[in-house]
Formats: sequence, C-alpha cells, structure tokens
Amino acid sequence: MKVLITRSRTMNQNTEFALDAKGYTGIGCSLVEMIDTGNEIPKVGYGGVIFTSQAALEILEEREKNGQMISRTLNVYAVGEKTGELARKLGFTNVFISNGGAQALNDLIDETKFEKPLLYLAGVNRAYNFLTIDTVLVEIYEARLSDPGKEFLQWALNQVSGGCAFLYSVRTATHLLDLISHHNLEKYIENVTFIAISKMVAEAIASKIKLPVQTATDPSQAQMIELLGKIEKSRT
Repeated sequence: MKVLITRSRTMNQNTEFALDAKGYTGIGCSLVEMIDTGNEIPKVGYGGVIFTSQAALEILEEREKNGQMISRTLNVYAVGEKTGELARKLGFTNVFISNGGAQALNDLIDETKFEKPLLYLAGVNRAYNFLTIDTVLVEIYEARLSDPGKEFLQWALNQVSGGCAFLYSVRTATHLLDLISHHNLEKYIENVTFIAISKMVAEAIASKIKLPVQTATDPSQAQMIELLGKIEKSRT
C-alpha cells in the first residue's frame, strides 16, 4: 500500500523509512517548509526543555553548528517517540516522552518537580500552549505552507490511488484539501482513505471532504501506521 505524506522533506524521509519497515511505500509531497525565525534562545535561566515536534530539534541542530549550544544535562520533555529519539541522538541524556500528545506531556510535567521555568522551543503556528506550566516560550521556527504545483500534486495523488493519505495537523490537512480544490484534482482522491492523527484534525476537515476519514486511537505516527494494517484487512 502507498501512503501520501505531506510534511517537511526531512520529516517525510523519516516517515518513509518507518513505512518501509512495515512493508508500505511513502509518497512524499511536501506542503510545508520549516524556516528558522532567528529568535534568540536564552543561554541560562531555565530548568528543562520542551519539544513538541522534531522540527524544533532540527532547527536547534542547525543553530548549534554555529555554536548556540544548550546544556545536554537538562531534562527534555518530548511529544512522541521520534522526537524523543532525535533528542537523544543530539546528546540529551534525560529525556521524558509522552505518546499521548501535548496535553499528556503537560500532565507528565505537572507530576515532576522543577524550580526554574521550562524552555519551550516551538513553532509560530502551534495547536497547543502550556498554560498551566511556567515556560519561557521561544518560537524557533515557522512552518510555511507551499504549493508543489498541480503536476506534481496530481502525480502524487495518482500514486496513492487505492491507498491512504496521512493528515498530521489541521493546518497542513486544510492546505492539502484547498490545493486539491484549487487545482481541480478532486477525482484523484476518490479512492484514497485519509488517516488523521487526531480527532481534532479529523473534525477540522469534515466540512471539506465527503470521503471516509480514519482517526488514530492515539495521536502518534505509530498508531497511524497501525491503522494501515487494519484497513488492509478490511479490504480482504
């Protein structure tokens, strides 16, 4: 089965590897580019770091090539195994992971004790803010939406006919459907099953699509991939 993935190029590549390991084929069609905002990160004064996406870590990694280092002894609070794995790869040793999304991470942090605010390295457009936690928010990246063009998008959708499309966020999912409408490509998704990472994403596109949308039981890529197997079995 082939699966459309529409995040940044780096994230698409990571997802392609994960899909390949399970016997699926990822079709990358990047609709977003991660741009460094240039906002300065405080050098001291925080007790840990929050990462709700791999993108923030990737931007941090690029910055650190120019000497902007963050102490690797700080606690890291990450959403998702992949984000946690990347944090460890970059040398952070104390990594706490939530597989239930940002709200679950919020609850995890509430159960810990820390004396200083937590540094939250985030995107400009984000679905969640840690209102009950003392944080120093630095919007380190911006996810800019892009249009790959009608020809490439049509090719990608044609590739996944009879397959699936992963929807990771309200913003990119809405953008994908807007592009399909703008380029008059609706007929190319008639045989595509959409898989939303969360109920929030599924509900956001309900008014824009009249096709079935499956929703991951937990907001994680692993659960989205698990759904692929259930969809295959339902078709046999």
